[in-house]
Amino acid sequence: MKTKNSIISYLKLRFFFIKILITFIIFFGMNLFISFAQNLTILNVDTSAYPIMKMDFVLTDSKGKQIKNINISDFELIENGEKKVITHLVCKPDTPPRDVSVVLSLDVSGSMTNLIGDTMSIEYARETAKTLVNAIELSPSDFAMQVCHSRADLVTDFTEDKELILSKISDVYSYGGNDFIEQLLNKYTGLLNIAKTGKNKRVAILYTDGWYSQLRQEDLYECMDICKYYDIQFNAIIYNSADIEQDGIKVSLKKLCDYTGGMFTDGVIGKEAAINIAYHLQQRIQSHTPCTISWDGGKCNLFKYDLQLKYNPLNVSDSKLYTPAQRYLLKVKFNKQTIHFIDPEPNVLMEKSITIQSIGTIVDVSKILSSDPNFKVTPDNFYLLPGESTDLKISYLPKNQNFKNVTLTFVNDDCNFTYKVYARHKDFPKEDIPLELTHPNGKEVFIAGSDTVITWDGIDPNQRVKLEYRINDSSPWVTIADNIYGLSYNFKVPVVESDNYLARVILLDHPMKEEDFVVIYPGKFMMGNTGKFIDTFISVNEFPVHEVTLTKTIYMSKYEVTEKLYRKIIGRIDKYSKGLNYPAVYLTFREVLDFCNELSKWEGLEPCYIFSWDLGMYEWKVVCDFSANGYRLPLEAEWEYACKAGTTTDLYNGNLINLSCNPIDNNLAKIAWYKCNSNYSVEEVGKKQPNALGLYDMLGNANEWTWSPYVKYTKEPITNPYTPTIVIPGDFVTKGSDNYGEAGYVRSSARIPYYMNSENWVLGFRIVRNID
Repeated sequence: MKTKNSIISYLKLRFFFIKILITFIIFFGMNLFISFAQNLTILNVDTSAYPIMKMDFVLTDSKGKQIKNINISDFELIENGEKKVITHLVCKPDTPPRDVSVVLSLDVSGSMTNLIGDTMSIEYARETAKTLVNAIELSPSDFAMQVCHSRADLVTDFTEDKELILSKISDVYSYGGNDFIEQLLNKYTGLLNIAKTGKNKRVAILYTDGWYSQLRQEDLYECMDICKYYDIQFNAIIYNSADIEQDGIKVSLKKLCDYTGGMFTDGVIGKEAAINIAYHLQQRIQSHTPCTISWDGGKCNLFKYDLQLKYNPLNVSDSKLYTPAQRYLLKVKFNKQTIHFIDPEPNVLMEKSITIQSIGTIVDVSKILSSDPNFKVTPDNFYLLPGESTDLKISYLPKNQNFKNVTLTFVNDDCNFTYKVYARHKDFPKEDIPLELTHPNGKEVFIAGSDTVITWDGIDPNQRVKLEYRINDSSPWVTIADNIYGLSYNFKVPVVESDNYLARVILLDHPMKEEDFVVIYPGKFMMGNTGKFIDTFISVNEFPVHEVTLTKTIYMSKYEVTEKLYRKIIGRIDKYSKGLNYPAVYLTFREVLDFCNELSKWEGLEPCYIFSWDLGMYEWKVVCDFSANGYRLPLEAEWEYACKAGTTTDLYNGNLINLSCNPIDNNLAKIAWYKCNSNYSVEEVGKKQPNALGLYDMLGNANEWTWSPYVKYTKEPITNPYTPTIVIPGDFVTKGSDNYGEAGYVRSSARIPYYMNSENWVLGFRIVRNID
C-alpha cells in the first residue's frame, strides 16, 4: 500500500518522574458520616474578560454552612505550579436556595455489587443519594426515584416525604444487566421523562459504575432535546476508578452534563468522597451565591491549565482543569484539522490548501511563523472580519524523506494560535517517530489524588495512544487510559507514595492492515443490469444501462466491516451481534459515516465527512471531501464496478440459474449467504468464494450502505459521479442484498433504497479510501 506509514504501528517511549506526597487525614468521633466535611468547591472559571480571569467558589464549614467572612490573604492560587497574585475577592450577599424537583436514578445492574476497596459501588451510591436528600430542605422542593437494570422502574413519583425517599434508597439492591437507553429514555419510566414533569427547577441525577458502551448519536441527541425543551439539568456520578471504560458510557454522560450545565464526576471511591460529592451537588443545583476571585491570566496560552485554590486557615483546597479563554481566544476554525504531505520526494515542491474562517471576532494576522523553514504559507498575513474566510496555500520543499512534525504559528493581534502540518514517507523508520511526553517534565511534585494533565507531542492529534504508569522500575505497568487522542489527558494522580514514578505514551497499532484491502484501479464499465435476469418489479430501477468512467485508484476493504473492528473504533457493543468476525449491523447511515471519520482520525488521516446538525429540525448536511485521504463509503458506481470485476453477468461468477430454494442456485450459493442458505442470519465474513479482485461477501450476508443518494438512472455517460454535499433526510442506495434476500435481489446490479435512519439486522457496510 502506498501510504504504508498509515497502517504501521510506531513506538517510542519517553519517561517522566513524579514525586508523590501523601496527605493522611485522620477523623475522630462517631459523627463522621452524619456531618459534612469542611469544603472548598470551585464552581467555574470565567475567561470571558481575558487576560482578567475570574473564578467562582463556595467555602463551607463542617455543617454545610457557607463561609463568607474571609480575607484575600488567606487564599493561595496556583496555575501549573506557578503561584498567582489574587487581585480581587468579592462575596455577594446570600440568596435563598432555589426550589428543585430532583429525580434520583440508580443503576442497579449486577456490576454495582463489585467491590471498590472493601465496599460495593451501590453502597457509595446510596450514601450520596441519602446525603443529598438530607441536605435539601423539602416542600416545595421534592424528589422522585427510579432504578434501572435491564429495564427502568419508577420507585416513587415526586414526593415531599423525606422519610419515604430515604427508605426507598435503603431498600435498593443490585441484580441483572443494564441498559442506559432504557434508563434515560423509557417513554414512561425513563429518567429524563420523569424529570420533565417536575414542578420546580428540574434536576436529573444518574448514579452508576460506568460499565456500558457509548450511546448512539440519535439517542444522545434525543436526550439533549428533552433536556433543552424542558430545561433539565443532568448530572452523573461514577463510582469506579476514573481509568475504567473511558471510551464507554462515560463519554455520553459527560457530553450530556456539559450540554445541560450539570456536574460530571468520575472516580468517586470511598464513603467520605460519596458524602462530599452530595454536598457539591447540593451547591450546584440549589445555587449557593458564590464568592469570586480575580487574577491576571498573563500571556495568552491555549493549552489546558491545572488550577488549584487553597484556603489556608481550614487547610482545604480544590482543583480544576480548564482551557483559558478558548472560546474567545481561538478565533478561527480550519476546514481541515491537520494537513499531511505523504511520500515527499527531495527537491520536489508539494502544495496543499486550507481554508481559515474567523469566529465572531476580528482576526488580524501579521505574520505566520513556521517551525521548519521548508514549510511556507501564502499569504503570510491577512485580515478577517467576523464570519469572513480566506484560503491559504501551504508549500513544502522536502530536503529529505524524514518525518516532519511542523507547527505553524499565526501571530494575531491579541493572541497567537497554531496549526499542525505533518510530512512522512512510507519507508521512514518507525523507531524515529518523535512521540514524547511533554508534561509533566520530571520536576513536578504532586499531591496524591490531585488532578493534573498529561500532554504529548510528535504525532497527529487524532492518532490514538495508550498511557501507562508504574511506581518504580520493578513494578508492573498500569494503564492510565487506552485508545485516547488529542495530545492531552486529564489525570488523577494515584494515591501511592513514590519519588520514582514513571509514565509512558505508546502509539497504538493501526486497526487496518495492508492485507485488509484490495486495490481498485480506474476504468470504464456499463452500470446497471447487464445480466440475463429481468423482473418488472425487482430490476426496474437498474435501467437504463449507461457507461461510467472512474478515474481514481482506491483501496476497498476486502471484507465487510466486522463487529470486532466497529467495537474497537466506536466502542458500541451490538447486543444482537453473533460474534466479532461477523458483519457489524444495526447501523444507520450517520453511524457508518461517523465510523469512517473516527477510523481516519485513529490512523492520522484526514476525515472525509463534515457534518452540520440542526437539533430542532433533526436534519443535517454532510459534505464529503473527496480530496481527503481518510476512509469513506464507496459510491454506488465504485461498489458496482468493484463487484462486477469485469463481468457483465448477473453474478460475478455467472448468471442466476434458479430463483427458488429447491433446488438452490449453485452459482449463487458458492459466493453468497442469502435466503436459501443463511437461516436468515449474517455469517462470518470471508467464508464464501471471493470475486476476481479478491473481495468477499459482495453479494449476500450484510446489505451495504453506499454514499450515493437514491436517484433514477439516465442513459448519458458519466465520469466520477461524486456527490460532494448531501442534505439529510433522504434515501440512500444499498448494494449486494443480504442474508434475508431472495435470489433476484442478490445480484451485482441490484440496488435497494434505505432511509438514512434505517437500522436492522441486515444493514452493514464496507469502506474505501483514495490512494494518495
